[in-house]
Amino acid sequence: MAHPDGTEAPLLWTLAGSGRESLAAGARGLHAYLAGRDDWSPRDIASTLARTASEGSRRAALVADGRDGFLRRLDALADGRSMPGLVEGAAGTGRRVAFVFPGQGAQWPRMAVDLLDAFTVFRDRMDACAQALEPFVDWSPVDVLRDPDAPGAPAGDRADVVQPLLFAVTVSLAALWRSHGVEPAAVLGHSVGEVTAAAVSGALSLDDSARVVALWSQAQATLAGQGDMVSVMAPADEVEPRLRRWEGRLVVAAHNGPRSVIVSGDRDAAAELLADLAAEAVHARRIAVGLAAHSPHIDAIIPRMSADLAPIRPRTPQLPYYSALTGGRLDVPVLDADYWCRNLRNTVRFHQATGALLRDGHDVLLEVSPHTVLTSALTDCAEEHRARTAVLGTLRRDQDGPGRFLTSLGDLYVRGVTPEREALSAAEHARVRELPT
Repeated sequence: MAHPDGTEAPLLWTLAGSGRESLAAGARGLHAYLAGRDDWSPRDIASTLARTASEGSRRAALVADGRDGFLRRLDALADGRSMPGLVEGAAGTGRRVAFVFPGQGAQWPRMAVDLLDAFTVFRDRMDACAQALEPFVDWSPVDVLRDPDAPGAPAGDRADVVQPLLFAVTVSLAALWRSHGVEPAAVLGHSVGEVTAAAVSGALSLDDSARVVALWSQAQATLAGQGDMVSVMAPADEVEPRLRRWEGRLVVAAHNGPRSVIVSGDRDAAAELLADLAAEAVHARRIAVGLAAHSPHIDAIIPRMSADLAPIRPRTPQLPYYSALTGGRLDVPVLDADYWCRNLRNTVRFHQATGALLRDGHDVLLEVSPHTVLTSALTDCAEEHRARTAVLGTLRRDQDGPGRFLTSLGDLYVRGVTPEREALSAAEHARVRELPT
């Protein structure tokens, strides 16, 4: 596979050994074998390693886009040196992966656009999301990803554009992970991320999920400019007393972690809070949402949302569904119109829901998003529970999508999650070779 511009697409090589010495020796031997010959391609080696490598307790993942890149990483692995595109570590056993979907804030222009041409599964799922959204929006998420500045394209900072677009991208990223053999043992969403969690878990059909995110966000768009949201790096019990000064004009909108909350409310009050926190050197930032979700501002649109979402038909989740509205697991079909109205109006109990995930033994928390916005809060929650938990992301803002995804896949492999060998093998036009053992 090559990029549309003709350059080589990145590939993932996976190696394993019984320990650090064994892994280094394997890398050294493979480097010596490959460096002295010209009759190999990175794709052939990727396919061979995926099909023949052991599932040892010490693992490494190498991501590069050509021979020289892989040889440099093999050399670094053999010598115990770190470098970009090389992940190495001890693999855990019996890993239980939870997919975690963020709310608004993970978006960026042309996010994940290069995955459309790199992975058929991603493109097909984006097309399915576009079809599901079509009755409710007059734009295509695929078109907006490819050319957000095209004449007639919707403004990319509107809630009724950002949220459906994030929904389509995160649903498609979940499909991409699953196509590589990474199956979620549970799902958790933050705010609008719960809509993706509902679609991925089967708690709502894709069509009903599209209805929720499209009409939900269109109702929110009518509140644009009236409120603001602020992320504050401080415990809730320290933040809440500060808000009394504004007499209900600011509320804690989300408990993200033991040291992280979101405040929502009137725009002028939010600006005053930011100034106060800056004067006291408390880290805080305005979130680019443009309205006050999870606050009394939402009361004005509850009747509209109740009517718009009345046709949806909740289903029993096919995966454990952890709700950031209730802070715990839901096993029955309750994601009706009332649930989504309360979701947007009430406090996000993400901290509590993450704690429930951890107590139930999920030890890999994978943020499925175009940029990591929850990993810090997830890490804090894991530390609070003294859980031996791996917290990982999927993509990063302004980074190459296929290369970043493969790096994240390699990171999962190193942590003990073994992907589907066929998906790792780069099987198209590749052949299995005999390699030194």
